[in-house]
Amino acid sequence: MSVAALQTTDDPLDELAALADAADVPAIARDAREVAERLDERRFFTAIVGQFKRGKSTLINALVGERLLPTGVAPVTSVVTIVRHGRTGRARVHLGDGAEVVPIERLADYVAEAGNPENARGVRAVECFVASPLLDRGLCLVDTPGLGSVLGGNTAETRAFLPHVDAAVLVTGIDPPINADELGLLQQLVAQGVEEIAVVLNKADRHSPDERREARVFTERVLAERVPGRTVTLLETSALDAGALDGPALRARLLQLAHEQGADLIERARQRETAQLAARLRRHLDERRAALLRPIDESERRAAELVRFAATAEQAVTELRHLFDAEHERLARRLDAARRAFLERAAPAADAALAGARGSRAELLAAAQVAVEPLVLAWRHELRPEVEQDFTAAATRFVGLADELLTTFRASPHAPDGLPDRLDVDTELRPTSRFHFLAYMTESSPGLAVRVVDRLRSERGARRAAQRAGAAFARRLLETNASRVVGDYLERAVESRRGVEARVRQALASLSDSAVDAIDRARAAHAAGAAAVAAELARVDDQLAALDAATAPASQP
Repeated sequence: MSVAALQTTDDPLDELAALADAADVPAIARDAREVAERLDERRFFTAIVGQFKRGKSTLINALVGERLLPTGVAPVTSVVTIVRHGRTGRARVHLGDGAEVVPIERLADYVAEAGNPENARGVRAVECFVASPLLDRGLCLVDTPGLGSVLGGNTAETRAFLPHVDAAVLVTGIDPPINADELGLLQQLVAQGVEEIAVVLNKADRHSPDERREARVFTERVLAERVPGRTVTLLETSALDAGALDGPALRARLLQLAHEQGADLIERARQRETAQLAARLRRHLDERRAALLRPIDESERRAAELVRFAATAEQAVTELRHLFDAEHERLARRLDAARRAFLERAAPAADAALAGARGSRAELLAAAQVAVEPLVLAWRHELRPEVEQDFTAAATRFVGLADELLTTFRASPHAPDGLPDRLDVDTELRPTSRFHFLAYMTESSPGLAVRVVDRLRSERGARRAAQRAGAAFARRLLETNASRVVGDYLERAVESRRGVEARVRQALASLSDSAVDAIDRARAAHAAGAAAVAAELARVDDQLAALDAATAPASQP
């Protein structure tokens, strides 16, 4: 295709789609047309992002006033879901190169983890239509899979969508407050130029004013430290009631965004998406050109090397699991030793706190809980830096070994061009803690039989019995909750480990895709003869020239 043949439209996205068609890169052509259609319809994406189980889907349902998106106790959303204005009751599911319309009742079969585990159906995205006034000026709310889930693919889905975000609502919470995953996501959005960002403390209606105030102060301090010079709107919301707390303020902010800033957001999106698609297409064409210029026997060796690398990388990740296995066992032993040491010093402290306590059995049991809970929580806080440091050290070694494999492969003369120096994989302890102090509320209130026996005792006997019960209850609370602290940290380590493994595997597997395609094409051209190679090379050069023309800055008058 010539440069002149492409210059038939003022929209560079249409030109990119035509050029991608001519270059036989259908995924880029499809993406360019989808973006062009969205922007021509004046639609922009406001992504609802955050840790898994923050209530993102429920919050969107509350904002649009319809129970559209599936919600539940386990991580639910596995596919990016776009909620846009339209006739209520239907959804459009994008599968491969096509799409199908399904009733809203079947939405969970495609977007929920239970119906579509780790997106086994290969759904690219889902559009969910609702006749909501909030959306009638082009605003689209985008529900994203939660970060930090044990399901590593869910986090990857969200991170892959981030370059398409025009505005964002980061949904965090009060217990626990904003975490490292969410903060990193916020920093990435800021770095890529997303200017309209709100942070909401969701499910705030479940907490006391003092708890909300403490979480707000903490979040404001963290944002000031980690996103300096950036003013971020901070609101408190209810996942179940858009009219509670700052819900109306959030809705008003979204309406203002649609009515006053939609045009600017759409123009920025057009420029951003054009640049991203052009860069993708250029990588494909550059790889094809390089493959054509190489001798065919070198390309064949290169193809064999790519296949070998893919197999070696997969085997290496499997073998590297032994490193994590050993580290996990070591961590388990250290935590068990720390638990025993804690019980040795905490039991006397609890006894001392109860020594002077007086009252009924119920009052002594309550006193035991009051004495034990701060001891356990303080110890849990004391353990945290050590556990996080241990896990990060193990994960860093794991990723470092994968980087060594990458370095070795990059030194090969047959390695794909443009391989990164290292894998960009987080190595921190990520999943949110699920620990809650177990208080045995039903057991802290003596039953009828016990109360009757206590009444039959002498005053002194009843007091001694109450003190013994309080001391025994304190020991049980200590032992149970210390074990729960250890179990929580170990569970988080396992989930984080799975996430690191999944990200390393995905990163290694994606390095050579365009190179393999280019080699296949070069092999076919060489098989057809020198004239075919020359013709294909001229075609690629023409396509690169057309791409330059399509994305060149407009000349000044």
